[in-house]
Amino acid sequence: MYFARHGETEWNALRRYQGRSDVPLNFRGRSQASLLGERIRSLEPKAIFYSPLVRARETARIVGSLWGKYDLCEPLEELQEWNFGLWEGLTVEQIESSYGSLYSRWRKNPGKETPPEGESLEALKRRVAKGLSRIEQYGFSRVLVVTHGGVVRAALMILLGLEDSSFWDLTMRNCALTGVEKRNGKVMLSFYDDDSHLSPEKQGK
Repeated sequence: MYFARHGETEWNALRRYQGRSDVPLNFRGRSQASLLGERIRSLEPKAIFYSPLVRARETARIVGSLWGKYDLCEPLEELQEWNFGLWEGLTVEQIESSYGSLYSRWRKNPGKETPPEGESLEALKRRVAKGLSRIEQYGFSRVLVVTHGGVVRAALMILLGLEDSSFWDLTMRNCALTGVEKRNGKVMLSFYDDDSHLSPEKQGK
């Protein structure tokens, strides 16, 4: 199973929390998605599952149009980003200014705090686990999941048995790929947060 975070949006560039806010890709994000599509050719997924939020949906469609040799491309509600409640639309600096103590504790261990009017980490993990189970039911041997940073982190915590406190220790760059596989019933991390395919974009080519 390959996980890809969506391409960049203007809110990413401004360091605004997006969550369930439906923000489209910017020009750079679409370029990143195209480069990800070229990378996917070598991985040959049999299916593409994606979050229905526009930034992930756009990324999946760009990737899918460039690869094209898959049996299924389907949105899953369970793959939507973490609901950050009242923090959505705010920059990191604005959140720190208004919710400094709570935000600091949440960043240290998000399993023990919840964004105001938002979703708990436990609820996010339950939802993502349900999505992973739905994907497994399709029986494909190789799939691509295009989603969000919070969802990829939650999926890795579930699959690899990581502690809640490690959540923010996991980097998750736009259009980077992470791969996991099962060997003898055990999930193993094959590669992580790999954005080497974005080298042409980084160089401005």
